[in-house]
Amino acid sequence: MADRNEALMMTVSLTIADAAESPAGGGASAGCFVLRPAHLNSLLRQVSARSHGRVVVVQAGGGWAGGRDVQVDGVSWRVVYVSSQLAVREALVTHEEAGPEDRLVILTPLDTLALGMDVRARIVKQRVFTLHAWELLNDLFRARSVDPRVARLSWLGDVLLEMAPPSGYAPAPSGVLDLETAWSHAFGALLGLSAAAPDPLTLLRWSTRDGSSARWATLTADARGGLTARLSETAGPLGEVLTAALQAGNGGRLIALGLVCDVLWPGDEQQRFVSDKLRDTLTAARVRLEPHLGGRVLSPGVAREWAVQAHRVLGEISREQVAEQRRHAEQLLEELRATDALLLSRVLPGAVSRRATKFANAITDVLERRGSPEAVLAAYSAFAEHVDVAADAGRVLRSTMAIRVLRALQESEGAGDAGLGTLVRQQVSTGSWLDAARTSLLGGDSCAELAGAYAALLARARARREVETLLFAERLVKWNETPNAEPEVMPVERVVELTVAPIADVRPVLVVLMDGLDMGVWRALRADLSARHWTWWQPTAATTAPVALATLPSVTSASRASLFAGTVKSGNQSTEKPDFASHPSLRRSIVNNRAPVLFHKAELGSGNALAPELRRALDDRQQRVIGVVINAVDDLLDKSEQVLPRWGIAAVPLLDALLQEAALAERAVIMLSDHGHILDHDTVMQRASDGARWRVGDASSVGPGEVVARGPRVRAACGHDAVVLAASEALRYTAKKTGYHGGASPQEVIAPVAVLSRDALGVEGWRPVIDSPPEWWQPMTTLSEPQARVEAGGLVVGTPSSAVAHAGSVPSTTPVVRPAWIETMLTSQMYASQRALVGRSAPSDDQAREFLAALAQGQGRTARTTIASALAMPEMRVRGLTAGMRRLLNIEGFAVLEEEDGTGMLLLNIELLRKQFGLSE
Repeated sequence: MADRNEALMMTVSLTIADAAESPAGGGASAGCFVLRPAHLNSLLRQVSARSHGRVVVVQAGGGWAGGRDVQVDGVSWRVVYVSSQLAVREALVTHEEAGPEDRLVILTPLDTLALGMDVRARIVKQRVFTLHAWELLNDLFRARSVDPRVARLSWLGDVLLEMAPPSGYAPAPSGVLDLETAWSHAFGALLGLSAAAPDPLTLLRWSTRDGSSARWATLTADARGGLTARLSETAGPLGEVLTAALQAGNGGRLIALGLVCDVLWPGDEQQRFVSDKLRDTLTAARVRLEPHLGGRVLSPGVAREWAVQAHRVLGEISREQVAEQRRHAEQLLEELRATDALLLSRVLPGAVSRRATKFANAITDVLERRGSPEAVLAAYSAFAEHVDVAADAGRVLRSTMAIRVLRALQESEGAGDAGLGTLVRQQVSTGSWLDAARTSLLGGDSCAELAGAYAALLARARARREVETLLFAERLVKWNETPNAEPEVMPVERVVELTVAPIADVRPVLVVLMDGLDMGVWRALRADLSARHWTWWQPTAATTAPVALATLPSVTSASRASLFAGTVKSGNQSTEKPDFASHPSLRRSIVNNRAPVLFHKAELGSGNALAPELRRALDDRQQRVIGVVINAVDDLLDKSEQVLPRWGIAAVPLLDALLQEAALAERAVIMLSDHGHILDHDTVMQRASDGARWRVGDASSVGPGEVVARGPRVRAACGHDAVVLAASEALRYTAKKTGYHGGASPQEVIAPVAVLSRDALGVEGWRPVIDSPPEWWQPMTTLSEPQARVEAGGLVVGTPSSAVAHAGSVPSTTPVVRPAWIETMLTSQMYASQRALVGRSAPSDDQAREFLAALAQGQGRTARTTIASALAMPEMRVRGLTAGMRRLLNIEGFAVLEEEDGTGMLLLNIELLRKQFGLSE
């Protein structure tokens, strides 16, 4: 029967010699590998062709991997393996007794000289045949020759023969068994690696596989030595150390050892934490580490390379493996008596509490005027960049907000002589941002020290705000006696007249009143609205985003009823509907007797489905004004659970459906509030009252943190000539709840007024809002940038690559200055040529002028919202304008204008633009 492997094997070139003529050893070893049936086939075929002998003896020092016989061209050869001369004689006797057709192969470690003359006389050629490994490998690789560099590695030949697949190897490239091919198969056979020249990263990745360490342990000494030498060549000094760690039994902890190296040999960024005492600890621990590396002494360069590569692999493996390696690393540091150095790691769990404590101490030091801003920024950066913190959006948010509150406290306090209008604008442009930051800190931290530092920071911020709030409340109650309206500040009862009616005169509107909405929640919603291409508009005359001032007391029954009626009054749903329908300022927008219609909570629908009547009204373009009341915020305040929601469109039932229907009907959306609110934080119940933050009383009963309001507006709102209002955030007059309103704090009284559209508003005298955060909210450029990014209730807060991300994308309110080079470029021949190439899709010169001026003001980096405001166009149209500007400016594909990945910021390379258009300095 033909041998099954014959078709895959080439003829073996045999060296037939006795031991005296060709002794084993030297070069590729002879007969020391395990023989397989395939190795014998060609030998026996050649023997049969040259001799009629029936007994062949083959040297097989490595043993036999076949059975009791082999088949060659239909002839069966019986195979025996014997190790002594006596056993050879016995095999010959048994063979001779079997009959004349019996054929025998004797495998033995003996050479020709070890057999007696009488034995040699009875075997083919009177010699022991010797098979040389490299000649067999030529056959297995279908090669003509072996690279001399391979032939020098005798152990490698044995490995390749021993591990040969049944069908042989893939043919060697170019017919030569070269070094790369040999090593590739050797690493695959011994370690399961597919690389011929593994680098450190490959070896570290291999170490994370199941059984890798055990696989190394089972290798022969020759194989380990050979692999170590090869890895020293391909993986360099780190490869040598890694194999030394393998030899020392640490193959399963190579990643953990790399994490330990990151601590014991800290990089430049980590050096800021290394004190003299800690430096001594690191020096001693490095010496204790040497036994884990087979006695090797690590150089700083190799240690840092190991650390970097280990971090890379840590980001690729499973969560379970990450946990295991981090646990091993912390155990090793404990063994090395270096747990104090855990602070230096940004991946080990034990480092989090240490970094949190350091951050807490830095905050406390600044509050107590014994620390520096630089120290707290460095501690913040270290804390936020730890992988466990960076993966926790809430912790990153709170740490970032803590820095912002600290920076805000360093600003000078507001002027005491300011009027109410100025104080309201200050609250919108500065105070409300600080309130948002303080609210985020209410979550505390799992580290007790850091939670304490946040609490101290909140207390200091509240003390600062209490002074400002009392001043605001004093100005408010005086203004309330004879209120006036400004473009950005209006009494709540004039909102429909001054905001809704002018828009309704031009186009259909949907008025969405969110009871209790304050500036913080509004900005959270606004982030989602902007992502859905809704542009926020304001009167051109306004210097800040428009707001309304609630009635006093700032309660729903008065403020909401007054808003819908156009005059201060107390009411409820039964009065709001007819009052809105007959509002004097809305009469001129009525078409075909379709008066304004108002839908309350129970009439909106359920789930994500709008009620049919509401949907029909939204679709009817002759129904110019539709109002809906959403109680999501006010409902939350009534709860007793202290839960801080993540505000967004999805968190407000039916809001998304309302917005979609409004967009389809081409309605402007006017989002309003009747009053704001404060959240409960360390409040004290002053005395019992029906109102959460107001009570009946006069000047004689006013206590600390309270003001008295009186006059016709108060009487119309609540039926009393005078009321006492809580100004301090620490006061309440009812049982504890999530939040309260009714008092005189700016958070309760100031209500957002937001005009929104998905297209150009189309109303003369309106422009997009620039809602810019204060300077202390802006990116902290002195910090290293932790690689994390989170959204805080719609305020995109960054740590990283945009360094406190969205804060950097908010436009500035500084007046635009147009550099002279813009006009020079617009009148250049090159620009004219570009306009001709772009054709009708090119922006107008006026658009290009304002576009470039906005980018120049931002030193070449500006948000789309800034461009939208500069050109008084919806933000969604800025995308098309930007595409046209890129075609104008990006000559021959050079990136003069591009969009930044991740942030969407527009980037203008001004120097490249000058070069492309031939502009002088």
